[in-house]
Amino acid sequence: MSSQSTGLRPWRQRWNALFQDHEIFIRTHGHVRFVRVSAVWQKRVALIAAAVLLAWAAVTIAIFVNQLLSADERAEVARKQAAATAAEARIAQYRDRVGEIAADLDERQAQLEEWQKTYFGAEALPAATDDDKTGAAADKPPETNTLKTSAVDPRLPPEAQALARIEARQEVFSARLLAAVGARAAKAEGAV
Repeated sequence: MSSQSTGLRPWRQRWNALFQDHEIFIRTHGHVRFVRVSAVWQKRVALIAAAVLLAWAAVTIAIFVNQLLSADERAEVARKQAAATAAEARIAQYRDRVGEIAADLDERQAQLEEWQKTYFGAEALPAATDDDKTGAAADKPPETNTLKTSAVDPRLPPEAQALARIEARQEVFSARLLAAVGARAAKAEGAV
């Protein structure tokens, strides 16, 4: 044990040499006062200052390490945000494209309906006869069959609803056109 105590003795001597008792004389208006700062108080203040400094250094190092460790997480979040932004841009582009397609299809459907009125007139759909039970579902007024499609489904996005409405119009149009062609074919057959 003596070897350990002799190894620490020079450090203790240096430590004690740093902190010695000090007396401070203060003179004001002819009065002299003494303020004594003992070595014990100096050591305590130095230890408190060292502890505060070490705590500050530990907190600073912890913050720095946390920033280094969270840099990867922040980069990952930034990558995900960039991917989300790109996906939103693609969705917006898709919606614009679907809107353009719906407008184009709507315009084409209007043109087809105009041609149907030009070539077939406003002929009424022929009523289903008892002999034609197999085609009765096709000969029913198409509005009642086709309006129960996805155009009524409010869960669809607006772009899909526009396409579903066009689909319903096309189904109605094809049923009317088929009925008109069937009526003309029956007239032609009767004439022949």
